[in-house]
Amino acid sequence: MSGKFGNRRTMLFIVLLLFTVVFCFPVKSNAYEVQFSAKPKRCIKPRGEKLCASTIELQWRSNKRDSYCIYVQGESKVLQCWENKKKGEANVEFRSAESVTYLLRLRDEQIVISTVQVSVVYSLKRANKKKSSRRRLWRAF
Repeated sequence: MSGKFGNRRTMLFIVLLLFTVVFCFPVKSNAYEVQFSAKPKRCIKPRGEKLCASTIELQWRSNKRDSYCIYVQGESKVLQCWENKKKGEANVEFRSAESVTYLLRLRDEQIVISTVQVSVVYSLKRANKKKSSRRRLWRAF
């Protein structure tokens, strides 16, 4: 093989060098890496109650500084927004008979970055049920 590269060794060296440059150096990604959580993740609905009621703490953290908003899935109302932030926290009043999914979106776009769901769990106990004094009497013995 004659010409510009001279021989096969030189050609192999150039191919390996190009492979190293293309595949071994990190490439910046435009992807958002987000952690989005709800505490508590479950709302316990007492027996006999129509709705489960609780305060939910929503927290998010992103690898990119941007403008983010939290929405309830299926609703257009914004719960809270942040401008030029990498993390945020919001306390929301939860009142629902069914599970609710919260969306973390970019403020000016319809792009959903992450979701978190708060589940409604049914309790077998009645709300504010008082224990009988008889039971406490027997515990004394």
